[in-house]
Formats: sequence, structure tokens, C-alpha cells
Amino acid sequence: MTPSHDDIDNPKGFLRISAEQKNKEESRVPINPTAGEILSRCQGRMALAPKRKTLWRWTDVSHMGNLFKKAVRAAGYEEYRFHDLRHTFASYMAMQGEPLKTIQDLMRHKSITSTLVYAHLSPEHLVEASNRFVLGPLPTSKPEPDSK
Repeated sequence: MTPSHDDIDNPKGFLRISAEQKNKEESRVPINPTAGEILSRCQGRMALAPKRKTLWRWTDVSHMGNLFKKAVRAAGYEEYRFHDLRHTFASYMAMQGEPLKTIQDLMRHKSITSTLVYAHLSPEHLVEASNRFVLGPLPTSKPEPDSK
């Protein structure tokens, strides 16, 4: 992803994703506070280097992937790609109980079918959801008459 300065806060609080990306449609995703802080720092660096055309320090998209791969191997993992962070994001959203439609929109999946792979992540979350379901107090039974 190679956003430009003009993609940030377009509109306010959203990042514009150009049609050149994966699903070939321009879209927008909300910028959460952590992403906002990172983007703000990048914009600050851009202001200090007027010749810089991009938010990132690199110009080749594979550069970040290579750095990520190096860090993953140093951490002892072999098979983990930069793109897998998308799956991690969606998985955590599902495990935190976010509705699948919300996950679909944030992931920019055209079909809910793509999002359904995250629906079965953890049986513990099903137990928690089941335990939260309450209709109210159970009716009490009538006391049985004393049999004397």
C-alpha cells in the first residue's frame, strides 16, 4: 500500500485506499488512534523533507515485506508473511466479538463469504456468547403442598 499525503483524512478520520489496490475499487477505512499517530509522524517527516513524495521512507513496496520477513525469522517463525497481518487483524476482531459485517467492511471484502472464515475461530467465544444470553429470571415453581 502506498498512500499519499492526500489520502489521509480524506474525509476526516478516514484513509482513502486507491483503486490501484487489491479489489480495484476506491474505498475508505477509518483511522484508529494508533494508525493516526503513525500517519501523523510520517506526515511530519514529509514536512521536513519537501522532496519526499511518499509517506514512507522507502520507495519499493517489497522493502517493508523484506524487513518484516527478516524480523519474523529473527523471532523464530518461518512461514509468516506481511500480508498475514490482515488475517491477524480480522481474527482478533472476530475473537473480540465484532459483527462479521463490520469485519467485512473493514477488510474491504466484496463478499461476506471471504469473511466467514473468521466466524469459527474460538469455541471459548461461543461459550462466552452463550453465557451472556439471558432471558431474565426463571419462573419459580409453586411450592408443593405439605403431605401430612
